[in-house]
Amino acid sequence: MLIPPSPGNVSAFGLLAVDLKDDYVVTLVQRHDEVDGDAVAAAFAELEGRARASLREQGVAEERMVLVRSVDARYLGEAHELAIPVGGDFDPAQAIAAFHDAHERVYGYAYRSGEVVEFVNWKVTGLGTLERPALAMTPPAGRGLPCGERAGFSVYKREDLPAGWSRAGPAIVEEYGSTTVIEPGFEAEVDRLGNLVLHG
Repeated sequence: MLIPPSPGNVSAFGLLAVDLKDDYVVTLVQRHDEVDGDAVAAAFAELEGRARASLREQGVAEERMVLVRSVDARYLGEAHELAIPVGGDFDPAQAIAAFHDAHERVYGYAYRSGEVVEFVNWKVTGLGTLERPALAMTPPAGRGLPCGERAGFSVYKREDLPAGWSRAGPAIVEEYGSTTVIEPGFEAEVDRLGNLVLHG
């Protein structure tokens, strides 16, 4: 197990550091041999317009917007689709080949001839790429000595554990917002980035 510094804050930090993402979809069922290119182009244009508008409203600059096209495809009669990436103008032949490959990868087989492929849902994912904050990965320079004992467990303060510190359980490591219990049979060590790594 890997326990990062300030583990109680990792989820909140992730929300601040992850790119913005909006998904837009329209259902427009098309057989592979009857694709209406104009309708598909219009659908993608409309979805991309909505994605750009949403990202703009969230304060994303144009140069930080990335739009990703995909289509859900299936063999005629199947109940489940596979998402196939689509780049630029929609090319049915490329999409069919990609679908066959994906179907074989997921299900172990593909009908590369004689079966109708249906394109079902047309999607655009709008990504707003963010500047990620730089993290200082400097572990504490404490001495790694226990600060007390509780129920037969030695107690340590996380901020006193330097890189390279290790201890076999039983032990308790306390820090603001979190407590790590090292059970008997487990060993903990602090890596060069300040993570507490447990081995059992």
